[in-house]
Amino acid sequence: MSKEAIHFDPAFSQKRWVAYFDLLGTKNLTQTRHIVEVFTVYAHAIERASRELHSRNVVCHTWFSDTFLMFSGNDSISDFTYLEQAARIFAVELLHRNIPLRGAISCGEFYSDSNRNIYFGEALIEAYKYGEIQDWIGFVLCPSAVSRLSSLGFPATERRNYAFTDIPLKSKVKDQIDPYLPACVLGDWFQIDGCNPCIDILRDMKSAITDESILRKYDRTIQFLEAHHRISMDNQE
Repeated sequence: MSKEAIHFDPAFSQKRWVAYFDLLGTKNLTQTRHIVEVFTVYAHAIERASRELHSRNVVCHTWFSDTFLMFSGNDSISDFTYLEQAARIFAVELLHRNIPLRGAISCGEFYSDSNRNIYFGEALIEAYKYGEIQDWIGFVLCPSAVSRLSSLGFPATERRNYAFTDIPLKSKVKDQIDPYLPACVLGDWFQIDGCNPCIDILRDMKSAITDESILRKYDRTIQFLEAHHRISMDNQE
């Protein structure tokens, strides 16, 4: 029986917001937990992101092993809002389950054929590039996302959940890009008694690590979160 030919459909190609996530430490996770438990952790995190925002018809997602993608239907500011919030919830949900990640949000042309599981485009390439070059835990807005937000009248400099900083980069790429990008202040939007719960989670995770190179990833992340603490709107006088 011959298979149906695959054809390029221009309707699947749109300018979209794309979030790429690479889950760290998954080798250890799969070795120490049953496969059903691993699946449950991943599935719960992404379902929580969708459920909290009622965004199942706005933010789509797909995943393979330790790589997750979220993408919107277009490049509007409303679609960015849904995707960005889903990305933050997803990242923090995984941290609460002791699974660190790194990632990036881009904006650009992205081809999405979910029925055939075909995904490609400049937005995915950029999100993958900026996700992989980071040498810490967290995610950033790519240059394309910064540019698009500015053109929409919502500059990244005014986004409460982000702070521009020199992103820690892997040594082999340090001379290839400008590291000064907006990074997400993970967890700071749901403070407990004025504190960011993600900092304590990261410290607990760090306490079980002996590899110096991995310890430095945690140190850089904790230092960033401490340096860019925001005051919760509920705590303002």
